[in-house]
Amino acid sequence: MKICFITYDINQVGGIERVIAILSRYFTETFLWETDILSLYSEETKAFFSLGEKVRVIHGNRSGLKEGKKLIREYLLQSGKSYDYIFTFHLYLAETMAVLIPRLGKNTKWIATEHNSVYYYTWKRKLVNLLMYRRADHLVVLTEACASYYKRHGVKRTLVIPNAVSFEIPESSCLDKKRIVAIGRMEYVKGYDMLLEAFSQIAGTHPDWRLRLIGDGVTRESLEKQARELNISDVMEFAGYQKNVKEQLLEASFLVMPSRNGYEGFPMTALEALECGVPIVAYEMFQLREMAGDSDSMKFVEYCNVTELARAMEDLMDHPEKLKFMGREAKERAAYYHSSHIGEMWKELLQSTGN
Repeated sequence: MKICFITYDINQVGGIERVIAILSRYFTETFLWETDILSLYSEETKAFFSLGEKVRVIHGNRSGLKEGKKLIREYLLQSGKSYDYIFTFHLYLAETMAVLIPRLGKNTKWIATEHNSVYYYTWKRKLVNLLMYRRADHLVVLTEACASYYKRHGVKRTLVIPNAVSFEIPESSCLDKKRIVAIGRMEYVKGYDMLLEAFSQIAGTHPDWRLRLIGDGVTRESLEKQARELNISDVMEFAGYQKNVKEQLLEASFLVMPSRNGYEGFPMTALEALECGVPIVAYEMFQLREMAGDSDSMKFVEYCNVTELARAMEDLMDHPEKLKFMGREAKERAAYYHSSHIGEMWKELLQSTGN
């Protein structure tokens, strides 16, 4: 079986790149499928996430979306390379595939993947999405809520395959380091300003607890200023990007996700926390509700309610037995997202599509 993933830049550090790395390794190493990645903008530098030795990357070194779409047309129509399945991971690349797929022959199947929540889009964009995704052999989304929307609106070949966790380990965090972590790019939608405000409300009565922000971005400078103004600079750390997220989580007591972005797809950081046996405190998001399932691995609070966020954090800080229980629940829930399970879901889909 021959697979082609099409993405903007495989060398970037993001959730889509991480998902492509996981799937490409699994397809080549477990199923022995021939797997290529067409990376439109990248030069020949090493990808941040490990792809495995058998995955071939075609670096386009193109600039801008127009040139990237041109490369897709040239590569698929003129290179002589044929694939059984082509995966797209970005909305605007899916537009190109919707036009190209009839020209590639009936033996080439297009799997469109949608990593944003459908509720992220304007009504005009939703209409374009519906027209476009109807041309795909399958649309794969990350949550039942999104699948339900697309099915109701005529994209019948929609199904849910969640992301697989990026690593699998036997150990779990001991949860006794008294360290709170938040992981992700520093942007307004991530809500780290609310996290700092919430932590400032309880830091004085819990002087042995520390907050670590892992990541970087446009709001870092303003967050550092806010920390100084809240007098919590001495009990928190701005750690910047950390390649080994696993080590960071194994040293954590719980993860906080205070996102303003109700349109997150299926946050990889949350999956990684589950695998490390780390409980999660988060603002209400249906994506995380689905990820947690029936487990007690996550504690949800009212959207953008800073006071409730502080209380939820303090509850875990004050009750180590509850923290340990949630940690065990997290580890058990993580098994559902292991690559062996998610990989079999993909295998079943591709084999059924090819029949």
